[in-house]
Amino acid sequence: MNSAASLLDEQIADQAHTCCGGKMKQARVVPGRLMRHECPSGRLLLLLLASLVCVAPLSKAAGEPAGGAAIQPADLVVQVKANCSSLGEAECARRVLTDLLRGMDVHLGLRLLPLTGQQVATVKIVDQAKGIATGFAYDGTGAILADNGRSLRQKETEAYLANYGRVSQDLLAQTWNAQSFDPIPVAIWLKTYEDYPDKTGLMTNKSLLECFQTEHADYVAEVQSSFHAGLQQAAPEIAERLHYVPGAPAATAVLTSEEISFLAEFSEVATIFYNPSPEALAYDDPSYTWVETVESDTLAPDGNGFPVCVIEECTPYNGDQFVEIVGIYDEGLGQCYSEHAEMVCGIIRNDYVGNPHGVAEGSGCYFANFGDWPEGDPWQDLYDQLGPAVNDGCVQGSYKVWSYQYKSNHFIDMYFDYMAKHSPYPIVVVAAGNSVDGLDTLGWNVISVGATDDANTSSRSDDIMWDEVENCPPCGCAGSASMNPLSDQTTTLWDQELPLLVAPGSRIRAVGYEGDGTSMSAPMVAGVASILMEVNSELVGWPEIVRSILMATASNDVDRGFLDSDDCWRYDNGSWYCGAEVGPEGLRERDDRDGAGEVSAFVAAFLSLGDFHVQHNNSPVKWGWDYGWMGYYQDFNGDNSWWVKNYYIDANSWGWPIRVVLSWDATATCSDVEDPGTCFSPTYLLDFDLDLYVYDTTTGGIVASSLSQYNSYEFVQFSPTPGRTYRIAVKLYDHNYSSTYFGLAWSSWPFVNN
Repeated sequence: MNSAASLLDEQIADQAHTCCGGKMKQARVVPGRLMRHECPSGRLLLLLLASLVCVAPLSKAAGEPAGGAAIQPADLVVQVKANCSSLGEAECARRVLTDLLRGMDVHLGLRLLPLTGQQVATVKIVDQAKGIATGFAYDGTGAILADNGRSLRQKETEAYLANYGRVSQDLLAQTWNAQSFDPIPVAIWLKTYEDYPDKTGLMTNKSLLECFQTEHADYVAEVQSSFHAGLQQAAPEIAERLHYVPGAPAATAVLTSEEISFLAEFSEVATIFYNPSPEALAYDDPSYTWVETVESDTLAPDGNGFPVCVIEECTPYNGDQFVEIVGIYDEGLGQCYSEHAEMVCGIIRNDYVGNPHGVAEGSGCYFANFGDWPEGDPWQDLYDQLGPAVNDGCVQGSYKVWSYQYKSNHFIDMYFDYMAKHSPYPIVVVAAGNSVDGLDTLGWNVISVGATDDANTSSRSDDIMWDEVENCPPCGCAGSASMNPLSDQTTTLWDQELPLLVAPGSRIRAVGYEGDGTSMSAPMVAGVASILMEVNSELVGWPEIVRSILMATASNDVDRGFLDSDDCWRYDNGSWYCGAEVGPEGLRERDDRDGAGEVSAFVAAFLSLGDFHVQHNNSPVKWGWDYGWMGYYQDFNGDNSWWVKNYYIDANSWGWPIRVVLSWDATATCSDVEDPGTCFSPTYLLDFDLDLYVYDTTTGGIVASSLSQYNSYEFVQFSPTPGRTYRIAVKLYDHNYSSTYFGLAWSSWPFVNN
């Protein structure tokens, strides 16, 4: 016996000898309670304190690449159970699984379900060398979940409905703290079940597009009318105070807690949200170089023909004297004016002498102004106008790019997610927020933008994240907001990572004013999006591919490390560290505050060219993109199956990194009209849980993968071997809806790491 076996008492040594057929390799002690032996036959000998478990060798899996091996989930969970005080210890489970599957990458996510006392652990495993990708889920007892935990998540939703009704958590907090007759601003989301067909040919057929738009508007109006008729009979005093949102299955009102409880009992109601008034995201402070930083100043395309619908409370203080206004929603007596609105439009396009003329000098601004009407309750007036301003302005005007620079809430997040999947299928750009303590927008189908400090230079290499960490006010430090995984494991959003990208937002000067904040950054990205529309009108109506192109070309990595949706690092000693932990390399703070990086109009416009649009199973190309409709039954063979489409990359000869981004959507409607739990809006999830892989076609191995559970995108970046071909493959882990729209893009560029 070897020296490791001598550590065991005679009885366990005999068992070990038998288990390994008389032969054992050197033992390896793992921090914790696990000692591992490996037998030449492939069997694993796990010594757990005084017990011994012998695990059978992994057998070949049906459907996996040749030479692969199946993972035995039940055997793995047995070891997690034996080594960790509970299956809810995510880090312990991760370390045990990583040790058992040496040479493989293990991605583990844990979602706690407090109302039912359950939990769902999601395990995704990648063997890069052998090209194997697989996954499974288990519950708090260690049982393997055939449906990846979908039924347990549904039971949690049912428990929430049974305990609290159709009232969102933030509204519950308001009602608990309010007197019975205190006014509370709310938004009511109604149940709808809508089909999202393949729209590939729709965007080029104007009459058909208008037909779809009319049919959708009629359906929403019918849902609202039916609900209103029932409410009029049951509670006319509430019915007369509801204001319906045009184009969306929603209404706003100011109600008491008793009225909210009454309304929550209506079967037509999906959810009632707390709907506070938004606040503008800007801080006064002095940059003149932001146009050069965004890299739009050298471009011939300038957004001509694609003005941005600016969703602002007010309109420019100086009217159209310095900015290009193509229209205003309400020019009546209630119109208000602000420097903030003028700056936002000026960043997109302005004619101010002596200053840069905006990111998109050929574009303009339509103002969907929604605030400060003089009559009635200011809360209600604000949201009375938001829906009409967006519908009558942005939608009816068929504006393809929208920009929103205010604090959001669950209702507004859901509203924009909903509108992004309906005609005119806009690109919705939102400001991430100006507090380092939390993110202001959590939408899935939008582009969330953070802020950088470009140091008043045209160089991108000296840019840093925007933070005002000195002399913080009592309400918190100002700075670019971000959201990292593992920050909140009790919600469906714990794995979501935002913002998607960043743009200059510190000491911005435009049209004679100065300001800081992500509300300066968001219109820059909106201006870049309008440029992409001009470069290639094929992108119109496909926000998913615009998101992917912008992320695939954000060539300046302002924050340390590139986007890692798992946010864990494995150091040389094999240990995993997640979040802000002290490891062998010192403190590793939260990463990815800049998302994919700092936006580049120049690189994005280049990739947007029609020459780079490829179909699946393409001849290998260095730059490429595609978009379309993805169906669960049409394109996959159930959960844990591969997408029928593959795309091929030709590695460049100069060694530049390759970046690949896949984006898709969430659906803010019922996924099953017969099941009320699927209509409960705060739990609406991504259409699919997709994982992104890149294979080396020469070796058959996986060179990069992105396996998040609650992001509407996957992102990889890797250094290729010159001359080789790489295959992009997508695997469906789970689904919540029957289809989604997607955008896939890749580029090869000397990405800058600051």
